[in-house]
Amino acid sequence: MSAAVNYLRQQQQQKRQKKSDYTVMVVRYRNVNGIYNTPLYGAFKNAVAGGGLQLTPGDLEYTTGKDGISYAFSSVVGKIYAKNPDAVYFAGRGADLRGLITAMCTRRAVPRDGADRG
Repeated sequence: MSAAVNYLRQQQQQKRQKKSDYTVMVVRYRNVNGIYNTPLYGAFKNAVAGGGLQLTPGDLEYTTGKDGISYAFSSVVGKIYAKNPDAVYFAGRGADLRGLITAMCTRRAVPRDGADRG
């Protein structure tokens, strides 16, 4: 866990030297009783607290239900694109990661400079 935090912290430090921001968002599975996602999220947050990494305020949460994973991620992806972070840390179920990536690939993002390259 600390390797991910160290890498992201180094990216932030390099950007700050260039007078620029490097933003990191967290996407996490909402089920606090999850045997994988809850310890993953907790370990990441502990490493962040001790590692000097700055996160974008407000973790994005998702849950799966009768509407399926693609519906759950449609809202999350919209929020990710609205904040336009440099990195996203996924503290969710491994089986859901593909759904997030697919949702991000099927929705068009606007580049940081605002130019339409479409």
